[in-house]
Amino acid sequence: MADFWVIDTTCTVLPTSSLELDGSEFYYNRAVVPADSKEAAIALLTANLEEEGILIREVVGALTYEDGDWSNDFYHLDRAYHIAKQENEVCTATFISSDVYDFKYKGL
Repeated sequence: MADFWVIDTTCTVLPTSSLELDGSEFYYNRAVVPADSKEAAIALLTANLEEEGILIREVVGALTYEDGDWSNDFYHLDRAYHIAKQENEVCTATFISSDVYDFKYKGL
């Protein structure tokens, strides 16, 4: 059975993406990814995002859901985990521009 990896990344949204852009330099992404290894999870997330016109700039962190303490998470991670587990597919918990993140969450 696959683990469920929580992967935090910074991303660049390409002009070909259907996402609405706000002029931010980059975007934060937190996703839950079912995979047998961290490397496989990152590869799957990379492919999934590239299909949407999004490129990963940096993998900030990757940890199995079971090994993390998510009690202070404000990204709707529990919901994403349950969907990823039920559907056995990548589920984004949040995708937020750096400008909005800095305005909304700086100092938390």
